[in-house]
Amino acid sequence: EHALIAGTTGAGKSVLINTLLTDAHTAFPAGLINFIYIDLKRVELIQWEPLPHCIYYADTERKAVYILQKMTELMQDRFDRMRAQRLKKSKEAPVYIVIDELAILTDAAPASMPLLIKIGRLARAVNIHIIAATQAPNRKTLSGALHQNFTCCIGLRCRSSIESRQIIGVAGCEKLPEYGYGIQWDKHGYKDINIPLTDQQKTDKIIKYYMEG
Repeated sequence: EHALIAGTTGAGKSVLINTLLTDAHTAFPAGLINFIYIDLKRVELIQWEPLPHCIYYADTERKAVYILQKMTELMQDRFDRMRAQRLKKSKEAPVYIVIDELAILTDAAPASMPLLIKIGRLARAVNIHIIAATQAPNRKTLSGALHQNFTCCIGLRCRSSIESRQIIGVAGCEKLPEYGYGIQWDKHGYKDINIPLTDQQKTDKIIKYYMEG
């Protein structure tokens, strides 16, 4: 699945991503799940970079574009192996491309957009997925060609009904409390969700486990 998380500053995007990553690292050892981090703010995802689950980390626009190019190559390699094995879906370990602040990436590195669109259109079949967060849910950041590939969209508190529609297709996110709540859209429809808060001590514990192990 490709997931979009969007909302205004302080609405809980980083909290939700941190919870997802903590749970994933708790449940799966390295090798069974892999992560690529694009962290142009250089503060939100850096704590996960030293862990063995991380296969690439980008903190500059140039590195980010390079990594996305490498992902399109990996995607094609996996398709080639699927064809050779006559498979309809890849059995290889999932790779998640985690992007903190999609708007910074697409503004600073326009070459990233066609790569993201290509990955979005094709990569789910080969077990490569995008998790992207942004506080700028506008048409420049979320072009139609990119947005249509997200199979799960989580809208947090945003500034207007226009932004809410850009995130989840309907108004409503502008009426959410400042933080802690969201509206999720996926193939099952819409539902209200609580944004879980993972204690930093739990995150620190799992990071320490892999760093010392």
